[in-house]
Amino acid sequence: MNISNNYSIITILILILLLVNLNYAFTEKTPKNQKLVVRCRKKCQNTNRKLKRFCKKCLSLDKTDTNMIFEDYKIPEVNYDNRNSSIILLSNSTKFNYSKIENLIVFGDSHSAIDTNFIDMTYTGLNHSRGKNWPLYLIEFNHMKLWNYALGTSVINNKYSLERHDLKEQFEHFYENMSNGKRFNNVWNENNSLFVFWFGANDVNVLNQEVFDEVITDLFNIINKIYNIGGRNLLLFGAFPIHKNPLRASWYKHKNCTIDDCSVIKNEVSTFNNKIIEKGKIFFEKYKDVNIIYYSTVDIIEHIISNCNRYEFKNCINAWKFNKKNNLHEYFWVDSHISSRANKILAKNINDLLKSLNS
Repeated sequence: MNISNNYSIITILILILLLVNLNYAFTEKTPKNQKLVVRCRKKCQNTNRKLKRFCKKCLSLDKTDTNMIFEDYKIPEVNYDNRNSSIILLSNSTKFNYSKIENLIVFGDSHSAIDTNFIDMTYTGLNHSRGKNWPLYLIEFNHMKLWNYALGTSVINNKYSLERHDLKEQFEHFYENMSNGKRFNNVWNENNSLFVFWFGANDVNVLNQEVFDEVITDLFNIINKIYNIGGRNLLLFGAFPIHKNPLRASWYKHKNCTIDDCSVIKNEVSTFNNKIIEKGKIFFEKYKDVNIIYYSTVDIIEHIISNCNRYEFKNCINAWKFNKKNNLHEYFWVDSHISSRANKILAKNINDLLKSLNS
């Protein structure tokens, strides 16, 4: 056996050991993989085709590990009270006490999703922010357990876009896990749980505003089912300002959106959100023991963009995706999604609002 063959065998053995370590890291779903990621990167600098499978897995682990990289973000002290743009409807019979909320139950699209396994409700934390997104930060701020049913590409009702996930599918996962007699039913009750809904980015994209009323009715039909199971604390996010999305010219071209003029989308977002507020008030009048909080993502995101430097971003207009040589920490947008640091600022603002409502 020559030296070349010996070298090949040693290389293969090293790769096998690294792949075993990678598989272990994924199985344990632990974020403490920084040393392994460094070793991956060194190996993957080699263009050897035999490393292709290894490097693909390494890259996926690296995405998971960005959660550790960005978790120590410092939030600038910028006073912004979102209560002025939020709608607060609190019950006289069911007291809202945020300090006693132990469970955060989330429904939504890719802006909220964290790669959940709906069988055992564990999650990898993978998302589009290149770090933690807002639910992962919010549970740290208020020491809650996260039950995240959000799925990328989701709309409220996929009747008009069959290839997409929707809220009905997410509710079915919730029902199978957390309704009466199910596996996780005993971990939550009407007082210790907050249900959050954040849709709109995909709905506004694929729908005409003529059907917004029907779609928001579908949203509240699902909320009504959750109410019947015991949900009493509801946090409804409005659709975020997708007319500020740096990819708007290509994503919303079918709605005549350009970089300079995306007024059609802006008006549709406003209409969509007004429908949520309108039907939220009707729901509150019907059920006197429910707490409904409407949170304006439009206002907080536009405020951050307008005060980019105060929030210590260097770029709130362009996507880091097209400027990867620059520091992601300095960007508000990753692509059509906001960065991990931006998510932390968003979560902190949500947390401050909810804390201010303690009964």
